[in-house]
Amino acid sequence: LVICLMSLGIMSTALSIASLREHNALKIYACFPVPKLVFLASILVSRVLMMLISVGTLLLVARYGYGIDISLWSVQSMRALPVILLGGAMLLSLGTLLASRTSSVKETELLCHLIHYPALFFGNLTIPLNDAPAWIKSILSVIPINQFVSVLRQVMLDGASLPSLWLPLLTLAGWTALFLTAATFMFRWHKS
Repeated sequence: LVICLMSLGIMSTALSIASLREHNALKIYACFPVPKLVFLASILVSRVLMMLISVGTLLLVARYGYGIDISLWSVQSMRALPVILLGGAMLLSLGTLLASRTSSVKETELLCHLIHYPALFFGNLTIPLNDAPAWIKSILSVIPINQFVSVLRQVMLDGASLPSLWLPLLTLAGWTALFLTAATFMFRWHKS
């Protein structure tokens, strides 16, 4: 699930913005009184809605199409929903940041891969970091994807309540705000 969100959030968002810029499709927005933040926030909101539809479809097909015993309406699932929304928004904001200054799709793909693959291996997704040395764990714990995975695991596997996770959730919101703010300041409508 997190890997799907990461791919959708970072790569597809960044590549779609870069493609629009590369084909000069963003020039029209520069003519209208649309602030950069409003434009980027609209992309973020529309992509969060698409993410919800995608995740919902994935879970429904897994449950009813393949018969995988997933408790869709459990307390943990309902608690995980805000975490998934916040983590998805954070990843989408990172995608907008990656595409904010690039002038081509190829440039953006390179940046996405420079973020995506280390996040897969050091994001506690594919390789568990349980047996890693403490100093590596402490360094990797500040990576936004690790914080997202940690909170999601605590909610889904350990049954933690959202109020008990207020600090990690606030940190995820902070990363989201930081990425979106940086993307807004760095964003350009044209290639040059």
